[in-house]
Amino acid sequence: MKLPKLPVEIEINPRSHFVLINEEENTIKSKNIDKTSSNGISGFSLKSVQFKKEVIKKNQNDTTENQLENPFNLDDLMVHWSNYLNKIESEGNQNILAILKMDSPRITNKYNIEFNVANSINKVELNKELESMLPYLRSKLNNYKINFNTNIIEKPNKNIIYTTEEKYEKMKSINPAIKILKQTFDLDI
Repeated sequence: MKLPKLPVEIEINPRSHFVLINEEENTIKSKNIDKTSSNGISGFSLKSVQFKKEVIKKNQNDTTENQLENPFNLDDLMVHWSNYLNKIESEGNQNILAILKMDSPRITNKYNIEFNVANSINKVELNKELESMLPYLRSKLNNYKINFNTNIIEKPNKNIIYTTEEKYEKMKSINPAIKILKQTFDLDI
């Protein structure tokens, strides 16, 4: 979906004029305005380029937020989720694919999607992937109010058995006949 481009006003010289840039029509218009402030931005500076980009981005965010807000359910989300996973798999990005297959997304509030990961490294990787995944889901579900929350769910550590005595005790707790076998054949641990 292509967003409409809005005219952007940039203050070039605060004492003399504004420049109105309409990117859709590729036109530049100048307006003379009498302003006595000295806090302006030069039209030939890097700051003016940065300012223009910020204004354009703000205008796009404002129009995007006010556009689509279609409701969706878990089935719709899962269809587009699996399509996105197929896209990642075809691109060969196996690391993020493994992270995304660890859990299924859930809808917590009206527009919030929640996803659990095993550790903070997975959360960092998923947050990087959100830059492309979130716009994909927003456009496919026709809802630009979607937010994505990532939670770290740490699994309890398993008791790892290292010594032969620990192994014997574990086997004895599973099958008490091991004790009889050890005594019958006079086995050592």
